[in-house]
Amino acid sequence: MSIDPKLIDIDFIEHDGYPENLAAEDTPDVLRCAAADVGVTIVPCPKHWIVPRKDWVEIQKLGERNRTRPIDFLDRFTNQSPTHECTSHGGQAVFTMARNRQRRIVCGPPKAGEMPSVKSASVWLSCLSVYAEANPRERGGAMVRDILEISGRRGWLPDIIQPRPWKFRHAMQGTRGGGNVCQSSGEFPGWRNGNFIRIPDGWDDDRWLETSKHFRPLEIVVPDSFEEAVCLLLGGEEAMGIPLHTGGRGHSIPYSFVDAENEVIGYADSYNVIRYDSFRNARLSGIYGIVSVTTPDDWDNPAGE
Repeated sequence: MSIDPKLIDIDFIEHDGYPENLAAEDTPDVLRCAAADVGVTIVPCPKHWIVPRKDWVEIQKLGERNRTRPIDFLDRFTNQSPTHECTSHGGQAVFTMARNRQRRIVCGPPKAGEMPSVKSASVWLSCLSVYAEANPRERGGAMVRDILEISGRRGWLPDIIQPRPWKFRHAMQGTRGGGNVCQSSGEFPGWRNGNFIRIPDGWDDDRWLETSKHFRPLEIVVPDSFEEAVCLLLGGEEAMGIPLHTGGRGHSIPYSFVDAENEVIGYADSYNVIRYDSFRNARLSGIYGIVSVTTPDDWDNPAGE
């Protein structure tokens, strides 16, 4: 596959959504402790998934043929521009891929400017529903650790825009940024004393935790090396890879697939586009993968409402 060089190793000089001082604090031990503190289980990387580099292309090709790469379970882009919300955009994308992977719903890769088929079983999440608590000041970004801890403790709220009429009692604008046809945009909800300062129009009550509790990570894996990260994305002999939330160089992203032939890792960037990091410049700050998430009793009623 030919890749436009302009899409590889992109650094936003002006980006402050994941500054280096925050990235430095997002160590593997910090992530593990944050998860454990809210009851999220940390599982080890499956040993049989760790394969030598000479086998990476073969597993990559199998995932492409079977459409079982993490990116194949993601059906929308988000658009944070010009905000500092990147850690929440990356976190929700990884959650969505993990949820659809768990249900075995192939719906991706996303296409910019296109609403997916109404058959999509995705639930699109509000990035602001977690970011507002992670950084009530709005500007300056947030730690990956905070996104993991908050989503594990009380979960995400759905975006106002959905691929199907799920009829959630509590949904929230997706971003303070530009948004797109698959992501709503609106005012910053703020956060004070354990609650949103401004709630969206249409809520009948403020018991929004009854909705968000249905969208929480249950198990995560924290890779200890670049090789482990790649092998998790590839997914072993089944090529059923695990999506990874990570960051570095001022930006937080959702690693979504591996192109071992070109030695790059692809991600659905929160600017309506697929971009790539080369193997030599992979971002590994605050990196974890979501293995499993909460599941509803009825998939056609995802929040039990």
